[in-house]
Amino acid sequence: MNRFLNFIILLLISTNFIFSQAGSEGEWKWYILDDFESCNNWGVINGSFYKPQYYNSNPRLAIIEGGSEKLIETPKNYCLGVKVLHIGSAEGATEVFVIPLKPIEIPGVCKKISFWVNSRNKKLEIRLRVANYMNYIYDLKPEPSDLNFWGWKELIIDDVDKKVPQINPNRLDYKPIKILSFVIDNKYRFNALGSFYLYIDHLKAYCNEYKLPSYDGSKISDKW
Repeated sequence: MNRFLNFIILLLISTNFIFSQAGSEGEWKWYILDDFESCNNWGVINGSFYKPQYYNSNPRLAIIEGGSEKLIETPKNYCLGVKVLHIGSAEGATEVFVIPLKPIEIPGVCKKISFWVNSRNKKLEIRLRVANYMNYIYDLKPEPSDLNFWGWKELIIDDVDKKVPQINPNRLDYKPIKILSFVIDNKYRFNALGSFYLYIDHLKAYCNEYKLPSYDGSKISDKW
């Protein structure tokens, strides 16, 4: 009996030690990354992706009054307006990139990304291009990713933490991912489209700002 009690006590002490070293898991919640009430981060298109001579003027962006009525939180109500001049050609220019001036960093570990799109029932697909801490590029699709609908619709990308590595295995710390661009893709490669309009609103992420455990030697870098 004494051996059994000693085993239970030892087990409780070990369990308490493990949980005390694991760090706080924090709180999962939605973070607004951009509500597009200003054009501080969307004033210029960076033509660094693929054909710069083509994408410097395509698309054109503006902050447009009249965002989704479902998202009204202040007297102002704006969204990101995207005017695409052309997509799909004999040269194979079938993708358009909507790029912020600076990549948008997501705080903490991300599980979901959500944004609203106002479409005009076009046979297009939209993706979100992100980079992880190793600068590996990932294209994330909402389900569904097609833009063949009218008006506003919320698009959600699930299981981001399973699709994009967000932990450094050498240091066991979490590294935030960065949003590089929206990608508008003409899936039907041979059907060139003329100018069309698209509106994006209320970009947000469901994530957790983990508090990692502090331990002796944690400040020593393993990058030598």
